Amino acid sequence: MMFLLAIATFGAALGISAYAIAETVGPNLHRIRLALIGQSPMPFVPAPEMARGERRIRVRPQATPRDRSAASWRAAA
Repeated sequence: MMFLLAIATFGAALGISAYAIAETVGPNLHRIRLALIGQSPMPFVPAPEMARGERRIRVRPQATPRDRSAASWRAAA
């Protein structure tokens, strides 16, 4: 009986995961195939252009002070 319960449980998990993968990959399968054979419809972006885009992303400083001494860390522990 436990064997049948295990088969049903893991079979259902396998079926749900296969469905999730199929629904995720299915709509993009044509583009994936083209990329695998080297004919991707996506434009090639050189590395310097990507670096320029990353520089535009603003990083805000943390709200807490950064120079906490080791003594304050030991006191907190």
